[in-house]
Amino acid sequence: MNKLFNRFLTSSRRQFLISSVAGSTTILFGMSSAHAVGRQVINLLNPSSPLVVPPNFHPTIWFTMEVNGRTTVHILKTEMGQHIGTTLAQIVAEELELAWEWVRIDYPEMTAEAQAAYGIQITGGSYSTHEMFDRLARSAAAARELIVETGAKLLDAETADCMARRSTVVDTVSENQITYSEILSSTAIEYKITEDDLSEVKLKPRENYKIIGRSMPALDIPEKINGKARFGIDAYVPNMVYGKIVPAPTRVGSTIKGIDDSAAKKIDGYITTLPLNFPIAVKTNAIPTALVIAENYPAAMRAANLVKVDWEVSGTSKISSQDILTEAKKLLTNRSKGLAFVRDGNIDRAKQDANQTLDASYITGLVAHASLEPQSALVQNVDGIWNVFAGCQAGHVVRLILSNFLKTTPDKIVVHPHYVGGGFGSRVYPMPIVLAAVAAQTLNRPVKVIFNREDDMGLEDPRTTTLQHLTALLSGNGNVIGLKHDVVAGWIGFELVNIPAVDNKGKIEALSYSGADHWYDIPNQHVTAFRNEFLESVMPLGAVRSVSNNYTVFAIESFLDEIAHNLKKDPLSVRLELLSGRGKNAGASPSKLYKHKFPLFFGIPGPAWKKWKFWPTYHASANVAGAKRLANVLRISTGHAGYGTRLLRKDTAHGIAVTAAEERGMPSFCACTAEVHVNRSSGEVFVRKLTVAIDVGLAVNPDGIRAQVEGSLLWGVSNSLFEELTVKNGKFVQNNFDKYSWQTMDNLPELDIQIVENGLYPCGVGEPATSVVGAAVANGIFNAVGIRIRKLPIRREDVLQALKA
Repeated sequence: MNKLFNRFLTSSRRQFLISSVAGSTTILFGMSSAHAVGRQVINLLNPSSPLVVPPNFHPTIWFTMEVNGRTTVHILKTEMGQHIGTTLAQIVAEELELAWEWVRIDYPEMTAEAQAAYGIQITGGSYSTHEMFDRLARSAAAARELIVETGAKLLDAETADCMARRSTVVDTVSENQITYSEILSSTAIEYKITEDDLSEVKLKPRENYKIIGRSMPALDIPEKINGKARFGIDAYVPNMVYGKIVPAPTRVGSTIKGIDDSAAKKIDGYITTLPLNFPIAVKTNAIPTALVIAENYPAAMRAANLVKVDWEVSGTSKISSQDILTEAKKLLTNRSKGLAFVRDGNIDRAKQDANQTLDASYITGLVAHASLEPQSALVQNVDGIWNVFAGCQAGHVVRLILSNFLKTTPDKIVVHPHYVGGGFGSRVYPMPIVLAAVAAQTLNRPVKVIFNREDDMGLEDPRTTTLQHLTALLSGNGNVIGLKHDVVAGWIGFELVNIPAVDNKGKIEALSYSGADHWYDIPNQHVTAFRNEFLESVMPLGAVRSVSNNYTVFAIESFLDEIAHNLKKDPLSVRLELLSGRGKNAGASPSKLYKHKFPLFFGIPGPAWKKWKFWPTYHASANVAGAKRLANVLRISTGHAGYGTRLLRKDTAHGIAVTAAEERGMPSFCACTAEVHVNRSSGEVFVRKLTVAIDVGLAVNPDGIRAQVEGSLLWGVSNSLFEELTVKNGKFVQNNFDKYSWQTMDNLPELDIQIVENGLYPCGVGEPATSVVGAAVANGIFNAVGIRIRKLPIRREDVLQALKA
């Protein structure tokens, strides 16, 4: 025992403290405080001398190794159906050499302390795996080294002779072994992994992966099947009351003048109606609302139908969708309103050298999030701490926003994460949480606000409508020597991700124009961003799945086809010529470390927050090889689809499109070949098959990736052919699924998905496949029947009109 004791004290470079429990007595190795949090267990042989079970091993904020052998991975991302917890757990299990059956996940509360440790942790933009892979893998690898070193000491073996295998440390010389549970049951390892550890640790080579790269069953499926899963709508606390809104007559710009609830007082369970007038400055988070309060939700709904609200309505009541488009057209005529998003080469020189000019304009409509689960929130004050029970994508941002409404500090607010029944960006916007919190403060009781479908859609923060104009400058030998792209779009209000304009004449909300900075090698190009503030005055706009890429990619990829046909070239060959990967489109070198472009996703230092120290990144960029990978997936997609080689039925053709979605630093490279049939007599468009190749760099869970891409493609079909919100008299015409059309189970296309792994690091996959569908379908329509559709969604009436023309 003395030999073992001496080795504990001298052999570890980390000098971590270990306490041990042996036999019926407690033996301490070193001066350790571990027993302060250890668990006492009755010693049946000697009750007066209880055993002390060491505490769980918590070497990092990202996971906890329990003495019972189980490891719990802490998931700071929102679960919206994408099973992100399983993917992140696989990363930890791989490097920590865990037996998968002993892996669990949880979703920690979001508190001031959690924010200081974890950062902001927004879920959006397909960042989750890309953001977390390296830090989880390195943390797990460092913890594995600690476990192996400790196990070697307990086996009285050399550390170099020992290895970890399925939650067990094995001495490869003697074949003796000890489980992680046995190690942690007999020792307490007090060590926190440091930045030095993370920078020095050696990760597994890809060829040695056993868990990463496998389609592991989603860890949250059992509880979603047996009913134990807790969604926002399931939240409950004693003594709570329910809130139901009486919606305003316009999306914004209406103010409550008075309330008559005399009829509602006859409803059993009715309590009161709160006139919640909020200033226009906070319209993104809350608008004036009459909130009916009752002892139960049915009573609140009945009472809401009887409450009469006297509204004062501003001029926004006269605004329609056509007014918004008219304003967009005006903006394009005023060049002084544009900001430089991309400036490559000399566009004026290209104009002089051009032999031909080609122009086209494209329009996209408003698109709703349309989540199946309407929003809800429960807020309760307990001893001065505001507890929020809701499904949201940015819990720490909600804490900051809510602190302003409650006139308190963020450290007094705790967000309890819940599963979300579809987010797509909608759960960043906290209006039901704000309403529940203000009502709870007013009534001094827990309040649960539930939106019905009409409330949810009436308070949509949709994806902006856009008007885009493109001009191609073509040389005499048919080369694209210049490209101008003007984009008129409303902004979503994420000021923390704004970037300086290229000419430093202002700031641009990059998330509203991403995708316009494409990967084609065109020597001279300008992308100019125009902000549609008129649209923003009518409604708050939101980040809807794939955000700007859906509309920018639609315009660019449709226009590339127009260029090709004008030059009498195959659209495939034109794209491949332009995807040669030169200059900035070559991507990063393998030795270059990735730097996050948007700090919003990784922590916001500032006076309103306890400053979070940014973690250095040690991993390679996800865009290594750049445009060449985009060309590769295009070849794979067209090859699998039989593009140009298959005989298709009459009025049926292939259309193609590519994109590298999200921001250029972490793209997944995606290509789509759409098989499209057009019914000439009805104008109906049928998408028969979508063949997609997507290069994700590194696939952690292939089945999860496939499911994400499947959802993205069907969302893309829905966006392309059906979905559109329209505005009349300052409010949305479509307030339920009987009016808001979307893709149903009828006439679903066949999906052929090819997952490619050519990169050094995983990319985001949840959104890019939505972006390529619209252009691929529009290009397929042209190839099938010779008409060019430049508007999304593609309406039957527009197709018929074009066919008649």
